Amino acid sequence: MTISRTSYFDAVDVAGLSGSAELADAGDRLVRHLFDVGLQLHALRVVFEQCGNSDLDRRAARDAVTGMLDDLDLLIRDSNLAMRAADGGAERE
Repeated sequence: MTISRTSYFDAVDVAGLSGSAELADAGDRLVRHLFDVGLQLHALRVVFEQCGNSDLDRRAARDAVTGMLDDLDLLIRDSNLAMRAADGGAERE
C-alpha cells in the first residue's frame, strides 16, 4: 500500500503576509493542506480496518502517519504565523 503525500507542504513566507490577498492565499493553502491530510487519513483507515494486512502494509501506514503528523505540525505553525501577521504580530497573553 502506498499513501501518497503532496509536495506543496512548504513553510509560509511570513514577510509576504501583509495584505488581504496574501492572507486569503495563506488561508486557501491551509484549507487545501488540511483537506489533503484528511484524504490521507481516510486512506490509512482502510489499512487499520482490514484484517490480514502484511507487515509491509503496517510499516507503510506507520510511516505515513509519521509524515502526516509532521505535516499537521507545519500547518499549525503556518496557521499561527498567518493569524499573527493578520493581527499585526500582536503578542497574546
